[in-house]
Amino acid sequence: MGLLHGKRNGDQAALRASKPRARTDDLVVEELDDELLVYDGKTKRAHCLGVTAARVWRACDGETDVEALSVSLELSPDAVSQAIEELERTELLENQGLQVLNGGSPNGSSNAHGITRRDLTRRSAQVGSAVIAAPLILSITAPTAAAAATPIPFQCEIYTVQSCGTSEACGHIAGCCCCCQGGGSCKTCGATAFCNLGTQPCNPTQGGGFGSHCSTVGSTPANPSGCCGVTGAKQCGCGFGPYGNCCTPTNGQACTPTTGTTTCFPCCAGQQLTSAAALGCCVSASVNCCAPPGTLTMAQQTCCAASTQTTDCCAPGAPACCATNSCP
Repeated sequence: MGLLHGKRNGDQAALRASKPRARTDDLVVEELDDELLVYDGKTKRAHCLGVTAARVWRACDGETDVEALSVSLELSPDAVSQAIEELERTELLENQGLQVLNGGSPNGSSNAHGITRRDLTRRSAQVGSAVIAAPLILSITAPTAAAAATPIPFQCEIYTVQSCGTSEACGHIAGCCCCCQGGGSCKTCGATAFCNLGTQPCNPTQGGGFGSHCSTVGSTPANPSGCCGVTGAKQCGCGFGPYGNCCTPTNGQACTPTTGTTTCFPCCAGQQLTSAAALGCCVSASVNCCAPPGTLTMAQQTCCAASTQTTDCCAPGAPACCATNSCP
């Protein structure tokens, strides 16, 4: 339900200047082109943020008010207001509370008084659907088992190991399957839904591209430790490149895959991988090429782009072929 704007019986709804901040805790985020798929571990709900809602949510830094967001994003105030109201309703903003003012007169005189979001929603429903914009966020409530059965690709990719075994890889994880089964000894574990649609990326050592054949699916819920939390997992982290492995994020030290661990996670060069990490991105031992966009210098971006699965162009004394991007 969008936020109501415009006049009603001589009253005009307006937003009090606020500085919304996007939530980051207990969320798993997957980018789908310009949209975002967000799973909330607290509420056990999945939300698909359309282009507008995704842009607004990314920009909610707790420092920028609604009017400034409208200007910086080049979106209408109505669009930004609706997005923020829906983000707040779906609990994707930190609990700061968006307050709405009822102007009391068309010219916005100072006799305004605050109304609650519940009041505003009720008034919006009374006015009718004709003035309500289409929802910017689509949400579903998923039971724990269902949520585990529909993981995003990254949650499955961190189970990528040497083979597609059901005991040590994605074959026993709910919603995951061995998707890219040919080429190389590091089989891509992918999300069932994406694999069946032919949109699951394959490990570069398997030739890249996308997988479209899903093998046996298990019932064990996906875990942030991935294959690092499975005793006996072979080549855990191999899908992310030669410097992908298991480590303890607090000190960057390598660790051995162990069932039930809460300290050992998939890493790149000693830093824990996040959902922004792409398969094959750990191509440098000296630079974490999996780092979020905007955190790498131009030189680091250049050497990461030139690096391959077998050649580290960011390392001291990098081979001459790195300068011409002709390394095999």
